[in-house]
Amino acid sequence: MSSNLEIGIVLLGASDFKKSALFKSSNAFKNSYSLIKKALVNKYFVKSKKHRILDLFDKNHDPNQIDEIIRKYLQKEENQSLTDLILYYVGHGGFDQDRGFVLTLSGTKDDNIGISSLRFKDLSTRILNDAKNLRVYFILDCCFSSEAVFQSPIHDIIDKQFEDDFPESGTSLLCSSSRELPSLIVKEREITMFTEGLSLALTEGDNTYKNNYLTLKEIREVTFRCIRRLNPGKAVRPEVHSPRQPYGDIAESIRLFPNRSTLESESFSNPYDLKERADRIRLELYQNRFVNAIDWLLEFVREFSDSDDLLDEVIILSALSKDFDSRRGELNHQEYLEEKEKYYRKALDLLRKITANDVRQEVTQY
Repeated sequence: MSSNLEIGIVLLGASDFKKSALFKSSNAFKNSYSLIKKALVNKYFVKSKKHRILDLFDKNHDPNQIDEIIRKYLQKEENQSLTDLILYYVGHGGFDQDRGFVLTLSGTKDDNIGISSLRFKDLSTRILNDAKNLRVYFILDCCFSSEAVFQSPIHDIIDKQFEDDFPESGTSLLCSSSRELPSLIVKEREITMFTEGLSLALTEGDNTYKNNYLTLKEIREVTFRCIRRLNPGKAVRPEVHSPRQPYGDIAESIRLFPNRSTLESESFSNPYDLKERADRIRLELYQNRFVNAIDWLLEFVREFSDSDDLLDEVIILSALSKDFDSRRGELNHQEYLEEKEKYYRKALDLLRKITANDVRQEVTQY
């Protein structure tokens, strides 16, 4: 990510639809919102500056109030330096009486969905008026039905509305699924499949990409890999759309999203410090980023140990951990916890052996 990029984030959506019988409340939406907020608000992406983050999730605002709040946010003096704007929505999508696409709110009513929901047309007008010089990224994890399997309707209106309604500086959309395939809620984990995968992509990264920051299309690919890993045989592929790009496709050209896999591997104050490297692996395990931790453990053994037996053990553990991670969606919660504990204990035991023996040779820094 270029140092001259300034990113603003708007979080939208709802989990509680008390005034609607059509749109069911779901903790999955709230859990998804919590995950994505943690993934976006950190030292690698957007630091927790109040003027950079606008959080409207589950707020009891009507559409006019939301429009006014967004207007004030975009017009703040301290936000005039923004170059990029991310708008994330999770909840139910729908259509009004004129078949215009809407994002439902906690106050959405079945008898007048259009007035009580946030119309996409109105949101686009606000963006045109107050963010016309920004690159805009929509991340839409939205639904149309009220069941666990829901359909994203955004694709039906892309050609009709987005062609004329959004800034020429660039607009891209990352959608939870294609028009043909449904988006899913993972009932066992009370989370939307898409946001679970996206948050993992943002917090883990992918070491197959060597850049420190990824484009929207690359983060889509990493997200889909995470979705497949967590939900074998059930994964739904997200889609990226860039409806209007007179200056080039920002989904391909702008490296906005941190690749934590490369960033964190470069973040050691002293890469030859045994304790610092070991503590980082323990932190990865503590934060439940197991596959990353084992990859780093493998690198750790290669650099700090002369024991072929230890190296063999870690190579085997690395292969088993990836197999375990791919089967995660097949295990019930208790089975997952038991198997996870076994692998975590093995990783910590190997780490302890290396740090206790400290059999490395003296390393010369060039």
